[in-house]
Amino acid sequence: MTAYVMFMREGPLADPGAYEAYVKKNMESPPPATMSVCSMNPKIEPLEGEPVDSVVLLSFPTVEEAKAWYGGPYNQTVPLRQKAGNYRAFIFEGQ
Repeated sequence: MTAYVMFMREGPLADPGAYEAYVKKNMESPPPATMSVCSMNPKIEPLEGEPVDSVVLLSFPTVEEAKAWYGGPYNQTVPLRQKAGNYRAFIFEGQ
């Protein structure tokens, strides 16, 4: 079953330099061929609750592949993203 990884930032960037370093590090290694970017930092129109400032939605063929990606080389960049702003990240299954 398809798995999605979602990142949401609540509030503005706290450390733009850390975010730039995060993006640069992630550009250094290519994403897995099985990963698709569904949406990256789109215009957000809130319907309920507090709005978020940024959203990224990735898809993988399985939860296992999503976890393997998150726990692999990408995981080394997580501290930079967390320093850059107030992010939440989660994996969920879909159709």
